[in-house]
Amino acid sequence: MESLAVKPITRNINGINITEDHTINDSRYGITKKIREEIDIAATWLDKKNKNKAIKDLNHLSIKYPSIPQIRNLLAVANYKAGNISKCREINQALVRDHPDDLFGRIGLAEDFIRNGKFEKVPEVLIESMDLKDLVPERSLFHENEVFAFYSAAYDYFLETDQEDGAIFSLNILQEMDPDNAVVLNHGLNLVRYRLKKGLERYEDEMARARTVKVIAKKVCEETREPPVFHHPEIMELYQNDLSITQDTILQLLALPGTTLIADLENVVLDSIARYKYFSSLDWNDQTHYFLQHALFLLTELKAEESLQTVLHLLRQDDEFTNYWFADHMTDCIWECLYMLGQNSLPELKDYLFEPNHSSYSRSIVSFAVSQIAMHEPQRRQEVIQWFDEAFDHFLKNQTDDTIIDSELIGLMIGDVLDIEGRELREQLKKLHEAGLVTESISGDWQEVSKELDRPFVRSKEMELYGIFDKYNHFLSWLHGEPESEDINPFFNDLPEIAQTDHYREEHDYEDAPFEVIASAQPYVRADPKIGRNDACPCGSGKKYKKCCGK
Repeated sequence: MESLAVKPITRNINGINITEDHTINDSRYGITKKIREEIDIAATWLDKKNKNKAIKDLNHLSIKYPSIPQIRNLLAVANYKAGNISKCREINQALVRDHPDDLFGRIGLAEDFIRNGKFEKVPEVLIESMDLKDLVPERSLFHENEVFAFYSAAYDYFLETDQEDGAIFSLNILQEMDPDNAVVLNHGLNLVRYRLKKGLERYEDEMARARTVKVIAKKVCEETREPPVFHHPEIMELYQNDLSITQDTILQLLALPGTTLIADLENVVLDSIARYKYFSSLDWNDQTHYFLQHALFLLTELKAEESLQTVLHLLRQDDEFTNYWFADHMTDCIWECLYMLGQNSLPELKDYLFEPNHSSYSRSIVSFAVSQIAMHEPQRRQEVIQWFDEAFDHFLKNQTDDTIIDSELIGLMIGDVLDIEGRELREQLKKLHEAGLVTESISGDWQEVSKELDRPFVRSKEMELYGIFDKYNHFLSWLHGEPESEDINPFFNDLPEIAQTDHYREEHDYEDAPFEVIASAQPYVRADPKIGRNDACPCGSGKKYKKCCGK
């Protein structure tokens, strides 16, 4: 065994003592100072890229000193660089046979197996555990080149055999040794490429196996080009203002008699359906096309529970309809409305999930809203757990029904269950995975879901519930790509809470002020495209943004 006093340890990585002294094994193989000089001189031809001279001199030395493996190690390298692959292989095979304790012979042979796709043979020469300490347990000290070459080969083996954890473990050691090394940097790039490739393969495989529902818009009202007739002419303000509508206008609307105001707002919602073809034939105009969002905000503020089915009619339309009115802020725009209007009507929300031919993302908003009930009202958590349990049970019992079974929806719902720490539903979630009813790129495969259920939760998934004025500020900042701040318009920070009555007292006399003052008349252009909650995450994980980096 080498003397640590003579061969100083320069560092320890993963329990491996490493030295920079390249004469570490000289005493073991009888390499004298004179022989070391001969070897080093021959090796300089490799550095000078004179491969033929290096091969000639090393051949001579290998005949002169046949028991010294370091000479044949260098000879194998020289032949490889010269393109003599079969000769390199022959030398490494002889090294492993004659000097089984020599690392470079084993590493060279393993690399040859990897290049030729003979992955099953790699553990035969580098040991099953791919741990350097296990391969040569009698050694206590290694040269840095031995360690680097071993874990570089192990990295290649792990990545080629789809053992990502092993590849990451090996890469971490290499990065700790020499983070700026070109080989290490290339390994890092290859890991990124591997993940992207595997993510794409998983996505394509999942899409081939995915259960999707054919979305068919439900007819809930007659198509028309005529505007509705309202009880209150003031409702027309919603058709003449974008989201910068003044707070005074909103307060005047909220002061109208509750029953007829709610009826008018429901007609506004239905108008988006009845006149969809008319509006979609026009160029989008912020001043005239935000009436639906206004109506939803007002119904939410009024907690108009009687309007739940009217709002659900929006989610009974097809994706073309919802994309037109909501683009990529559909969930953010509707979930709170469903929360406020449906929190006391969970059976109705569950029944909606089981209606045929509805979009997976429309239905997922209902699931998301229900999960938020468990977060904002912890005393109702078991009620929400029961809601999910019954929903999943219905899917399992009707798993052949192609009008309701949608694996993306179920994947999103499982994500909502994880958000509320729904450990009680473990068996149901397992059954859904076993039945192949889950798009696993959304919430993970069963192993990942099971781990997530067992993991202590340290991050709250509770979404903020906005009052109507804060809601407008929130959406304006969101649409314009600006960070939310209480200083967007300080006027609204001092507004009193609005009483939940049928209408607002006329004595309130608020100054007419805009929700948002946009400094420039030029349209805002986002530097990067906004990522939707249900878009693929840009990190390459293959999961939806909502369930990955967008948490």
